[in-house]
Formats: sequence, C-alpha cells, structure tokens
Amino acid sequence: MRNKWIAAFLLILAGIGAFLFLTRDSDEELIEKNLAEIVNLVEKTGDESVFVLIGDSRKIMRYISEYPQIDLGSPLPVISDRDELESIIIQVRQTVQALSVRIGKKELTLSEDRTSAQMELEIVGSGSYFDDRGRERRNFSVEWVKEDGDWLVKSVQHKGTLFP
Repeated sequence: MRNKWIAAFLLILAGIGAFLFLTRDSDEELIEKNLAEIVNLVEKTGDESVFVLIGDSRKIMRYISEYPQIDLGSPLPVISDRDELESIIIQVRQTVQALSVRIGKKELTLSEDRTSAQMELEIVGSGSYFDDRGRERRNFSVEWVKEDGDWLVKSVQHKGTLFP
C-alpha cells in the first residue's frame, strides 16, 4: 500500500515537472515579450502626468542592461550611461505630443550558449511635435543578453534610415 502512495506521488511530481517544462516560455518568446513591452511603454497617445512619464521611463529601464550602448541615430548621441538614457527618454516623452512605434521586420538569432542574442529590426516611428507630424523608418541591430534569467538590451546600433 505504501509503495502505491509513493508511486502515485512520484507520478504527480513528474506530471507537474513536465507541465512546467512544456509551458515555460522559450528564450525567443521571452525576448519577443520584452520587445513588445518596450514598444508598448515607448508609445504615447496624448498628454500624460509626470508620474506616468517617470513611471513608464523606469519600466523601460528594467529591460536595459547595466552597461548599455545605445545609438538611435541622429540627432541623438550614443548613450552609454543608464541615467543619461532615462533622462533622454523623459525629455523626449515631455517634448512629443504623440508617439507610435511599429515593428516592420524582425529577425532574431540566439547564440549557441543561449546567453546572448542578435536582433535585426526595422522600426516605423511616427509622432507629433507641436504642430509638426513626422514618420521615419529606421533599421537597428539590437544585442540582447541574459542576466539572472532576464533578457535585457545591451546595445542598439542604428543601421540606417529608410524613406517612408
């Protein structure tokens, strides 16, 4: 009788283990989720309070590695300091009235050891600044690193501006 309970308990444990293994997100899915969350946080549809502005910028920073190298292209400088990056995010959000970001093309390649990944992106951004409206398509190369189980952006390299 005791052996039946032990066997049943082990079977239940194996089932739970298999369920957790099969339902966990793959590295690719985790990177995709993080990218989608960054895009969601970057977008702005109208006026927002200072609290929302600062809160969203801090949430974006959760997806950035400790020592980033961010090159978004002209007119922004290359940014390698987290505080400077957060400050620029806040300044841009205060300046624009609306900002929309759409991912056009996306290609992801994981390293063999699954601790880093390279993503090639085409991003279409549009927004309004006072009475001006603009739209740009830019290509970027994004390096992701896995730190403590989380996928974070280590570097962003502007590869070129495309005509809309």
